[in-house]
Amino acid sequence: DRGTAYMAYTDRVGPGILIATDDGSITDEARSIADGLAVEGFTAIVPDLGAGAPERLFAAAVDYLADNWHPRVGLISFGRHDFCDPVIESRRIDAIALYEEGTGLIGEELDADIPTVRHDVAAVQDPDAIDETLDFFRYHLS
Repeated sequence: DRGTAYMAYTDRVGPGILIATDDGSITDEARSIADGLAVEGFTAIVPDLGAGAPERLFAAAVDYLADNWHPRVGLISFGRHDFCDPVIESRRIDAIALYEEGTGLIGEELDADIPTVRHDVAAVQDPDAIDETLDFFRYHLS
């Protein structure tokens, strides 16, 4: 499957991180997050899931990262998305950073089958939340 996406990477092959925005589109904020992840050695993709069949496009983006860049793949998700569920349930995602509205949290690790850390969406630019997320992915995707 082919779709549109924004990809950020360096010459160094690092673990892949998929970024799922709240509406499934490629936003300036998601591009900025992807660029910041690339600086830290990760390979990041922001897929445009609004082009139709989001479950299929999401799964294809995960496969692309795992098959072409690094076998370990993380997910940054803004809100909970049904299109993520089949890939998460198949265990093709190795770690999740979940940003949700109104939690007031920074860095709460959830007791889940897949390592998951949860933040309030307002903390997306908070340096402590960024450091927490980077350390979380470094640990769980290495």
